[in-house]
This record gives sequence, structure tokens and C-alpha cells, in this order.
Amino acid sequence: VHEKGQNALGHYYALGGGCVLKSLDDSWSASKKDSFFHWKKSELASVTPIVHVGAYLAYSAVQYHKFGFLKFTWTIEWYHMVQRGSIDAPEQILIHYTKTDGTNHIRYFDGTIELTSLTPSVTSVILRNEVDADQTGLDNAMSSLSDLIDKLRN
Repeated sequence: VHEKGQNALGHYYALGGGCVLKSLDDSWSASKKDSFFHWKKSELASVTPIVHVGAYLAYSAVQYHKFGFLKFTWTIEWYHMVQRGSIDAPEQILIHYTKTDGTNHIRYFDGTIELTSLTPSVTSVILRNEVDADQTGLDNAMSSLSDLIDKLRN
């Protein structure tokens, strides 16, 4: 984590990054698997097929559940696009995720993942995560970064 804190809107945020010892293609493929969409302390309810939408090369709407005394449901939309290079030879991919629907207990959830090819077998990963939710704080914003990069590495 390179930067962390709480912004003027009261959202907790974290910025960070690292490298994945995989090609950009392999790293990008990992980001499209259902297992990549799983957040700790929640369950995947549904994942739409990844499709081409407008300028975006891939799009998924993922619905989540959290069970406990009460059941919460929310949707996060994931968008992928080539920032540099071409679809056949990407050099940099931008993935944006944002909460679009569901429980009021998560008021804001948004982030980006930038994948950049450094060498044929090394991908740079830069992440930003921002959240405003009940029972969620700076530790959650930071741990999401390490969770996401770990999923790309595995």
C-alpha cells in the first residue's frame, strides 16, 4: 500500500501495487474468472457472462450476498478496456469496478486495477480501492488491494 486514508467525502481509500510473475494475457485472464470476483465475507450470488459493451472489451455484473442476522445483496459492475496496444496485442488493461445497486449498508464501493506488461513474463499491477460502508474502515480498503493482487498471482 503506497497511500491510504479517508477523503473529503468520508470514503476510506487505499492505493498500491506490485508485480505479478505472469504475462499480461495470463494476468488479464485471471481477472475474468469467477473466483477473482469473490470478496471476503461475502458470497457470489451470480456472475453474468463477460460480453463486449461499447468501448469496453468485457463487462460483468456480479451480484453478492452476505448472510448473518440480516441478508444483504448488492451488485458490482466490472469493466475492462485496453488502455494501450490493441485487443490482439494489449500492453495495458484498465479494469474498473463499482457498486451499482443493492444494500444501503454499502454506500460507495469503487476501484481500478491497471495491468501493464513490463516484460513477456512480468505484469505491473496498480490498484485503487475506495469504500464507504457500515462496519468497514481503512483496514478493509487496504486488505482488498492485497486480496486482488493475490488472486492475480494464483
